Amino acid sequence: MMKFTAIASLPAVALASVHSNRNFLGADMRPDVVAHTLVRVENGWMKDATEFAHCTADSGECAGFSQAFSKSCSQVVSGVVQGSNGERERTQEYMADVCGQNSISGWHKATCLSLRSALSEKMTESSFDNRESLDVSKICEVAWTALVEEQKVVVAKELAKRQAAEKKMVEAAAKEAEEQKAAQTRAAAAAITEAKEAEEKAEAKEKEIKKEEADKKQEEAQEKKTEDEKAKLEDQKFQDTKAQIEAVERAADQKMAEATAVEREDVSAVTPPKPAAKAAVPVPAAKAAAPKAAVVKVAVTPKPAAAIVAPKEMHPAVAKMAVNVANILAKAKTEKPVAAQVVKAPVVAKAPVAQAPVKKALTVLQQIKARGITDPCSGITCSANLKCPAGFAVTEVEGHCCPYCVNPNIKLEAAITGATGSAGGKASTFCPKVWCFPTACTKPLSNPTTTNGACCATCPA
Repeated sequence: MMKFTAIASLPAVALASVHSNRNFLGADMRPDVVAHTLVRVENGWMKDATEFAHCTADSGECAGFSQAFSKSCSQVVSGVVQGSNGERERTQEYMADVCGQNSISGWHKATCLSLRSALSEKMTESSFDNRESLDVSKICEVAWTALVEEQKVVVAKELAKRQAAEKKMVEAAAKEAEEQKAAQTRAAAAAITEAKEAEEKAEAKEKEIKKEEADKKQEEAQEKKTEDEKAKLEDQKFQDTKAQIEAVERAADQKMAEATAVEREDVSAVTPPKPAAKAAVPVPAAKAAAPKAAVVKVAVTPKPAAAIVAPKEMHPAVAKMAVNVANILAKAKTEKPVAAQVVKAPVVAKAPVAQAPVKKALTVLQQIKARGITDPCSGITCSANLKCPAGFAVTEVEGHCCPYCVNPNIKLEAAITGATGSAGGKASTFCPKVWCFPTACTKPLSNPTTTNGACCATCPA
């Protein structure tokens, strides 16, 4: 390592300048200390050079960056020259020692060596001239030019990269805009197609609705026509039934009149003539209270009349009632009293023969006519020739309109039977209608008791 010696013969001003520049690099000018200081200084130089390169690329005002570099570089160069007493060889040796420090590497070392080379070129053999009149600005200019040119290359690369990125972005934007335009065109075309399809569907739907409405109207008209015909037919049936009821009523009235006349005729025929009046004879009180005897005709049981069957087209309820009334009237007519035996019996109240049953039957007929009862099965058509498969038989059910095919050997069991214990369950001892089933508990079970309110055994928590 090179040692610096004091120079006693230097003027006071020169000595002050030497001490000032040396203090800038370090008090004792040790190469390792100077190397650390130079790294920080070169960072500032690189910043100035980079900003200057960007500034010149943007065509701006850039003088301030170079002036800051010149001031800092002049202090470093003057300090090194004064520290080596202006001797060229010592300066070269010292700068080689500083640039060789481990703390300087990469572009910092390249800048240090560039500064050493510039010092070697600009310094002369005269130590005095180097100390007193060395133009450090030219040395710094060389270093500045090297830094700026290097940064210009870097800036040019960055600028080219940025321009390429911007171009790529522009191209991507243009491509995206073109794709958006194409997508909008496709969307517009799709919207037009969709609108056209929707319009066609709407027209088809409208035609379908109109057709359905027309069919519905036609169907309603047909249904109304069918209902009108059915109502007309039912009205005709009602009129026919009404006429039949009225005919039955007239026949019943006539039979009642005939029965009453026959009864009167028969009673008057068997009544003996009254004897001539006799003298009044006192009669005991007990005999006076005795009832008056009357002659009663004992009827002989006639041969029963044949049963009457109602027409098939008559309403079932009306037909049944008409048959009952006709049979009652026929029975009343055939039970005409004949001469048999005269007996004496107490006088009792007479009742017209068969009058009460007939009146009851007529009352029911009038109620049926007033309510307008219709046959609930009149609108149902049953199979004229129902054929059942093997094992089934035609079976009629009371209250139903049509017969069924029933197999007496088939019995349908209930689908749900409830708990039976077939899966291991047992009826609860404490709870009615509750079944308990085995658990998968690995711990001792908690069994139900009369006090814990449980129905079945449970697993403890």
